[in-house]
Amino acid sequence: MGNGCIEFRQRVSVDGYRWEKIYVPRFARHVLGLFEGGRSPLGDMDSDSPEYWAILDEMWDQADSQAETHREYAPEDVPDLYRAFANTAISQDGVLEFAGRYGLLGVGETIPVEEETNPDGSIWREYGRVEYAHEWKRQILLMRGCVEILDLADDPFRPDAIALSKIFTRRGGRWHVRSAYMPGYRGQGKIEHIDLEIWSDDPHSFASIGHDDVLSVATEFLRIVADRQLSGTTTASVVRDGDSGTLSLVYRPTSLLGAMWLQFAKVMTHTDNTRACLECGRTFEFQRRTRLFCGEACQKKFNRKKIRTSRKSGVISET
Repeated sequence: MGNGCIEFRQRVSVDGYRWEKIYVPRFARHVLGLFEGGRSPLGDMDSDSPEYWAILDEMWDQADSQAETHREYAPEDVPDLYRAFANTAISQDGVLEFAGRYGLLGVGETIPVEEETNPDGSIWREYGRVEYAHEWKRQILLMRGCVEILDLADDPFRPDAIALSKIFTRRGGRWHVRSAYMPGYRGQGKIEHIDLEIWSDDPHSFASIGHDDVLSVATEFLRIVADRQLSGTTTASVVRDGDSGTLSLVYRPTSLLGAMWLQFAKVMTHTDNTRACLECGRTFEFQRRTRLFCGEACQKKFNRKKIRTSRKSGVISET
């Protein structure tokens, strides 16, 4: 067992996932929710019709013959999973595609999805696990912004302070961040720039940074966001190997979201500088965060294929 390894198995429904619009009392409105399982072929069919019962019998037969309802994988074995999440299209189809491959984030809640009154007057309820569309959007945008900042700030050869200065600015002698990089945060009202000294648990962490040191501001911002995202979603233990007796540090996320933020944090702290080549899939070590290929040959091969594909649609672009 390697030091700093991640122990977590993610479950993915083999039947996929589906969107449903549901009424949630605490929101006092209908919202879009993501549930396990594909859309039922029964739809809005009349339950008294012969076709309804024929389809239902077929569904039960398939359920009996299908032993596995979920597949499992280790998120740690998927290099740059956090980047795949950051690049997920913020649409119903985009989220369904990501969830179908990697599963739910683990940010949902259990709610009653069906309710009936029994003959004796008691209430029968069926419960289901749901993850809301607005929370998926918030988490994608947060990860997307942090990945962008990391790529700008953590390039060892050419940190882009000019681009970072468009995200982090000095206003009234205090550091601020554009509100687009903190989706869902309303602690200071609906404003365009958020005061980092107010937002931070430790206001002095930003107050002590010089007026022209935007790289330190970006690093501190990423540290706090990652720390908050990991809080409550990841635990750490020191374990002893039964054979060798050596000690190892093991991280145990409690959700896919926690596993992805842990992966992000390991890259940010330079404890994991590896990723899979976009062309051949081979894992390689990198120095630049923006490097996507193991070598020039793979990059050229990837771009040639991309150009051929793009020409069919009249668009040419290169990575």
